[in-house]
Amino acid sequence: MIKPLMFYGTPAWHPSTQCNIQNFERVQNRALRFVHGRHVSEKELLTVHQQLSHNDMTFFRKCLDGESDMDAMERIIVDRTMRNVDGEH
Repeated sequence: MIKPLMFYGTPAWHPSTQCNIQNFERVQNRALRFVHGRHVSEKELLTVHQQLSHNDMTFFRKCLDGESDMDAMERIIVDRTMRNVDGEH
């Protein structure tokens, strides 16, 4: 029940700082202890970092396959410029 709420929308606002990831881990561990009554080892589930990567890859696959409502590929590719000194891509 907790995990879908916790990780909802992470491809859009992906927590990138170590502090935010540690906060996610604390909430996840607390929920697991509450549900299972014990500490659950990392071997039994995905770590927060692995879950975030999985969510990003799943979202990207859905965009490539046209399964998402938004045209994410256009947002990723069109009007993308590299900011180099010489202006080349």
